[in-house]
Amino acid sequence: MTGATVNLALEATAITLMRPDPRLVADAPAISRATWNKLRQNLFWAFAYNGVGLPLAAAGAVPGRIGRLRSGRPMRSTGPARETAMNIGEAARHSGLPAKTIRYYEEIGLVRPDRRDNNYRDYGAHTLEVLRFLRRSREFGFTIEQCRALLTLYEDPTRCSSEVKSLASTRIGEIDDKIRELEALRESLGKLVHQCPGDHDPACPIIDELAGTPLRRTAFAAMR
Repeated sequence: MTGATVNLALEATAITLMRPDPRLVADAPAISRATWNKLRQNLFWAFAYNGVGLPLAAAGAVPGRIGRLRSGRPMRSTGPARETAMNIGEAARHSGLPAKTIRYYEEIGLVRPDRRDNNYRDYGAHTLEVLRFLRRSREFGFTIEQCRALLTLYEDPTRCSSEVKSLASTRIGEIDDKIRELEALRESLGKLVHQCPGDHDPACPIIDELAGTPLRRTAFAAMR
């Protein structure tokens, strides 16, 4: 023992001997040894932390607990991995899809969540990936059947990218057709807006066109 640790051990023994219970006298040597063992352990870990851990952490060589303490980064939990299965409400929040849509996808067989013993649905990590995949596919305007085909390719590690490209190219053609349709509608509506006087009179070519009675304009003029 060093001088300091001997003194601490003796002090622990003295504190025990000062108590009024004489039965503690026999325990004094054991308490002294226990105090010394505890001090020795503390000194060992203090040396390991200050002499080895901190220099390595400062150099970035320890990406673990000491390094995170040194840098102020939050500690990760060392407990068991979080269970990924969730109910439909949690799946809706994590996938960005309404619960009603998720149920519809289940009904048509696009997703198949696991079932618990009580028959409740469990949405695991893979099901969540599928839901996100479907959400993104629908955002690109793919039909349900196109989504089904894309999902089949997504889950097939032996797929050919040519099949995926073909589906995407078909969708681009549909988008182009829609753009031409919208441009034609814009042109027709623009002509009607140009023809409308926009005054206080009831005659309006826009209303006439929507009602399918373009002659009403002449009738309003005759009533003046």
